[in-house]
Amino acid sequence: MISAYARGLELAGAAKPSAHLHSLAKLLGEFPGRTMADLLECDRYIPQEREAPRPPFIDEPTVVDVIPHLEALERILKAGRARAAQTTDLGLLIDLLRRGNGSEIDSRYLSPMLNALRQALAPQKPAKLIREFIDRLRAETGTDQFEKVLSELANSELTKEDLVEVASAVYGRIPKRTSRKAALNYIRKPHDAYMSAKRGIDATGGRSAA
Repeated sequence: MISAYARGLELAGAAKPSAHLHSLAKLLGEFPGRTMADLLECDRYIPQEREAPRPPFIDEPTVVDVIPHLEALERILKAGRARAAQTTDLGLLIDLLRRGNGSEIDSRYLSPMLNALRQALAPQKPAKLIREFIDRLRAETGTDQFEKVLSELANSELTKEDLVEVASAVYGRIPKRTSRKAALNYIRKPHDAYMSAKRGIDATGGRSAA
């Protein structure tokens, strides 16, 4: 939507605002699975000083240079009776850009702000999630909940390398080149061994009682 409007500006000879909007649209396009609510949440935790350094170019756009064009697009969408979700998301984006921009003097530069948002939105190595799965798998080994936890791990967004790390903690050191499927099998081994031993003990106890 923003890219299409930017192309229209470019055709109309407004090259600079078109380029600014394209840079904004590019950021949004890099994270198609994230919502505007995610973007607003990330922006809340970006320190202002991360956006403060003045770019080396005098004509670097500020955030307030971009807002009027987005507001014009918002008016066009409303006049054209666009879907409510589109106009709502655009309104949220405008609100985000207005944050901390009480005047042009205080306005943030667009490029540092976009870079800060890009870093905040980028997925980080899920060390906490890995640790949680290790703790849960160890705690549920030999219980009915183990299969549920293992299924969650198998369907998680963790990479093959992450699963190898989990397997090394639960089972013992395994080769780094181990496949995803093999890593899951290694993780299952302590549970299967425990359950096999338990069945053997239960069977022996049953015969003794008889």
